[in-house]
Amino acid sequence: MRRRPRSVPGMLAPSSLLATVSGWPRRLSRSVPGVLAAGVPGVLGVLGVLSAGAVVSAQSPIDDYTPVTGQMLVDPPASDWLMWRRTQNHWGHSPLDQIDTTNVGSLRLAWAWTMAEGIQETTPLVHDGVMFLVQACDYVEALDVRDGTRLWEYRRARVEHGARLSCATRNGALYEDRLFIGTHDAHLVALDARTGEVVWDQPVGNWVVGQHYSGGPQIIKGRVVAGMSGCYHLNTRCWISAHDAETGREVWRTYTIPRPGELGYDTWGDIPDEMRRGGSSWNAPSYDPELNLIYAGVGVPIPWGSVQRGTGDGDVLFTNSTLALDADTGEIVWY
Repeated sequence: MRRRPRSVPGMLAPSSLLATVSGWPRRLSRSVPGVLAAGVPGVLGVLGVLSAGAVVSAQSPIDDYTPVTGQMLVDPPASDWLMWRRTQNHWGHSPLDQIDTTNVGSLRLAWAWTMAEGIQETTPLVHDGVMFLVQACDYVEALDVRDGTRLWEYRRARVEHGARLSCATRNGALYEDRLFIGTHDAHLVALDARTGEVVWDQPVGNWVVGQHYSGGPQIIKGRVVAGMSGCYHLNTRCWISAHDAETGREVWRTYTIPRPGELGYDTWGDIPDEMRRGGSSWNAPSYDPELNLIYAGVGVPIPWGSVQRGTGDGDVLFTNSTLALDADTGEIVWY
């Protein structure tokens, strides 16, 4: 049963809040008393510096929600968190400075929200006073950051997926008036950020053979860019692809394990193509707008050990690698 969030009168405006997510049981520092009960999994807590006389309007933040522009993704407003690591270079740094060593001891729990069951690894996104939680198995909630009131929810039908970690969703991405997510059944989906309604739903991979999205998408030059995961057993190789943000149409696709005639093919030795497995790209890519390069990490080969694979000392490209891709074409510039 879901409880209405408990609010504290006099909490600060959205830009003055510090959000923490406990995706796994953990104990918070004793220097911040009364914040969150120790060992509570799947709970989002919002802390506020108590300020007597502050007034919280009853108007929904959805009424004043404005589209996220491409320039905002390059240089986000200080009060917003529009993507996984806040900026396209993935620094994960907030420039906010209202909470510092002089007042951190005044932080108190403003409200708490119990998240859905499952593996929670999400990063909350915030824009114009709305917090978006992309949770396990593609359950999404939009909350009012002032008091935790739920504004809308989206719940995707769950499939009987063979990949154990298919529901470990890490992030979404905001652009224009939409929230973009990658799903456990290998689709990319655009949701209306104001209502949660589906704008488009684009199948990309095949969940029946194990493919799924683990790290969510990034918005790069008006395209939804995401890496496919789940290349463990039945399927052979994963990829990174870019899709038109308006329609979901695929613009380019770059595979993480090469085929005959492609760069890196010989690094697998004599292993048959159908046995060249792995290479999941399971985190959201970063981007350098000056160089126009997308940086994507690629995971392990399957099996992990070279003896089990029979590949000898080969590099088994492009597993265990970082790929630098041309943002316009997806071409591998270096690795």
